[in-house]
Amino acid sequence: MKKCISCSSKKLYSIYNFGNLPLSNEFVKKEKNKKIKKYKLNILVCEKCFLVQNENIVKENLIFNKKYLYHSSYSKLWLDHSKKLSKLLIKRFRIKKKSYVIEIASNDGYLLKNFKQKGIKHLGIEPSKSVNDIAKKNGITTLNSFFGKKILRSQKIERSPDLIIGLNVLAHTPNLKDFIFTLDKLMSDNSVAVFEIQYVLNIFKKLQFDTLYHEHYSYFSVTSILALLKDTKISIFDFEETETHGGSIRIFLKKKNAITFDENLKIKKIIKKEKKIGITNINFYKKFRKRLENLITLNKFFFKKNKSKIIGYGAAAKATIFCNVMKLSKKDIRFIVDKNEFKQNKQIPGTNIDILSANQLKQNYPEYLLIFPWNLKKEIINDYKYFLKNCKFLTFEPKLKITKK
Repeated sequence: MKKCISCSSKKLYSIYNFGNLPLSNEFVKKEKNKKIKKYKLNILVCEKCFLVQNENIVKENLIFNKKYLYHSSYSKLWLDHSKKLSKLLIKRFRIKKKSYVIEIASNDGYLLKNFKQKGIKHLGIEPSKSVNDIAKKNGITTLNSFFGKKILRSQKIERSPDLIIGLNVLAHTPNLKDFIFTLDKLMSDNSVAVFEIQYVLNIFKKLQFDTLYHEHYSYFSVTSILALLKDTKISIFDFEETETHGGSIRIFLKKKNAITFDENLKIKKIIKKEKKIGITNINFYKKFRKRLENLITLNKFFFKKNKSKIIGYGAAAKATIFCNVMKLSKKDIRFIVDKNEFKQNKQIPGTNIDILSANQLKQNYPEYLLIFPWNLKKEIINDYKYFLKNCKFLTFEPKLKITKK
């Protein structure tokens, strides 16, 4: 029987079973798409610590490897967010040139370049060789590895860092206990760790079902994070809510016996708020299932009415989940365009929908442009609103929204 990946409880409730779906970032050539492997995607919640998680744990190296195609630097909005966050952390925690900064899941160096430019000693820990090599080429000091106890033996880690950063990494971690153990060992009393995590409360309240996929092994609330840290020497001393990824939380961690930072009273308030909303009540998740079933039926109706009038934008993980759950094909979406050259001339896994260069919009003027990465909607509409003058921009977040410039 499966156990909770945080607290090992066997009391797990199935929230929604999507059936067998492909890995969301496994974009492949047309001839290989029919042979692509699919994996069960059943979303569970632990009835003890209330961590939401996938039943099926797909091996990390099947996802994060030399073929991994997600590049953080392709979004201007994300680059701006990372630059702003870097400035904030440097100022708040008095990061100097002699300081030491580690980023977990550093991707192509999108964030650490802000520290490199200031001459701050840094290290990026990144398991996917594809993006790790790009970061190295751009002068970012990196360690091509998963974050776990094995890295503690690496000579590349010079000492306990002053600052550890992890943006959207905790959800991508199948072995949470190993991750937290390693973090605990890496931190000193002078260390601060800052993590941004998509907030599970938004996923359920806003029906963001296209963010539920195999690469996200778990989905966090403040309640479930505190349960994860319960038997460690690490504690949360502050948290903030951010707008990234459809609504995230930024948590600040320290060693429990460190007296440098006092615990913010906001933490007790958010725990009460989560309980009041229903995070610790199974009925909350039952209602989500009913609402999601109704939403999927409603969305399918839109595509039946508008066949061959739609071009998609952004071959994001969201596009894979959305297209597979809605059972969409070329008959529904002519093709999807993406700026990321590594995804072009491939297909959305599990469908026959082609991924082409964004230049194709010049020869194939769409009546509707369906934006799959809806969290970047403003950036994308701003980029194309003058070029696609009579085009209507669509997002499903979760209900259909039509924007006319």
